[in-house]
Amino acid sequence: MSSLEQKIADALASNDIKSSDLAALIREAEAAAVAADEAAEQARARALDPRVVDPAARIAVQEAEFRSQRLKAALPQLRTRFTEVKGQEDIATWRVEYERVKEARDKLVTELLDVYPAAIARLIDLFVRIAACDEQVGRINGSPPYGARDRLRSVELEARGVNVLMQPEIDIAKELHLPAFPRAPNQPVLAWPPRQAPILPAMVMPVMPLHPGPNWAADVAARNQARREESARVANFYREQTKEQEARENAQVRAAAAERRGS
Repeated sequence: MSSLEQKIADALASNDIKSSDLAALIREAEAAAVAADEAAEQARARALDPRVVDPAARIAVQEAEFRSQRLKAALPQLRTRFTEVKGQEDIATWRVEYERVKEARDKLVTELLDVYPAAIARLIDLFVRIAACDEQVGRINGSPPYGARDRLRSVELEARGVNVLMQPEIDIAKELHLPAFPRAPNQPVLAWPPRQAPILPAMVMPVMPLHPGPNWAADVAARNQARREESARVANFYREQTKEQEARENAQVRAAAAERRGS
């Protein structure tokens, strides 16, 4: 057995060969197969030459043809083995990147579960207090005594330093939509803005009432109070969610510490 044939046999039997080594061996075997074909053709021509009288010529033809056929038979197996090994190497390389990305993803999952509910609770609490303050601002601006010229801007207008919102600016509390997450099955999809009571036909008809009625101020105050209560309910829900998340994390930390002490 030639050294190349031995290398081919070893490569096909090996479980830890590299695809680069197989690729090099395939190139070597392909070149050797071409050379073996040429050698077999030359040996055949010599054996058939009537001028040559050599009993070993026929044996040389058989050996040359056998070597050529053996190399050609080895090439498909080498290519199949190369495909297998290259696939395993690609998976191993991909797996390293997969685990790296998965680790980063899992950290962000934990951060999202930690940060988002708490952030929603803080924002909703802020919006509720802003709405209550803006209502007081409107009341103060709408009932100045004679000679009082000062007027208050709403919280957001004061924060922006403008007297009125111009396009493309928008009112944050009115336009912002915050999905509820995590969300209970019976919880609204949006944590903000708070749900509004449905508008019934009796609430809007007639379209142009002659007079808002003797209790219009109380009705407006009641609707505003209902909105504040709904906003407060949503904010409280997320505060409780945050507390529960912190309690679960603390319990996990204590369990992990106890397990380390036990081991």
